[in-house]
Amino acid sequence: MEASGIGSLLPAEPTLEDAGNDQVVLDLMLKAREKLQEAFDLSQTDGWDSVKEGKGISLWKKKESDSNINILKRSMEVNASIEKVLEFYRDPEGLMKVNDKVKANEIVVDINENTKIMRREIKGNLVVSNRDLSILWHQITLTDGSVAIVMFSIEHDKVPETKCVRASLDIGLLHLSKVSDTSTDLLSVLRLNPKGSVPAMLVNKMSKKQYDEFEAVKKLMEANQ
Repeated sequence: MEASGIGSLLPAEPTLEDAGNDQVVLDLMLKAREKLQEAFDLSQTDGWDSVKEGKGISLWKKKESDSNINILKRSMEVNASIEKVLEFYRDPEGLMKVNDKVKANEIVVDINENTKIMRREIKGNLVVSNRDLSILWHQITLTDGSVAIVMFSIEHDKVPETKCVRASLDIGLLHLSKVSDTSTDLLSVLRLNPKGSVPAMLVNKMSKKQYDEFEAVKKLMEANQ
């Protein structure tokens, strides 16, 4: 999908009533739409370097200007229905099944069916401390039937600071597109600042972990098909 076309696929803007008459929630839902557009625009830019490719999965990265932050893009086709794939990604425990570095992925505030405030914790090692994230998770169903899950960091008193280093997720996008009744395309865009001091070697290792995660999702989704 061309980035320029994503705007035309967005559903009508949410209303204050959709947000439970909460202006803060409405502002977050509107920001999620902006992040969705930003992620698609980013996915279509030049300058992506291939990191790993195989088994129908591709992982690319590009350097953020004037920083050491890697922006990651992943894509794959899964032999499973969009409904099955979406059900997996709506389950907070799903991510922990496919990425052993995820120590916690919990809903802290269940705002509505498609909007959650979540805390995610990523395991460190002897050199790097655990990282955690305080994020908004928001699902948007586009007018072509595809589904976007948009995530980004927010501050919320229900997600207090811990002994973990609080990382910052500027953009987290997962876009699911129906290919057929039994096949789904996935596109992921991730711009994450781990904060603190992280050796470049570990940053690269963390990047490649995103490929492994998609591979595990594919294997899980295609089991017993």
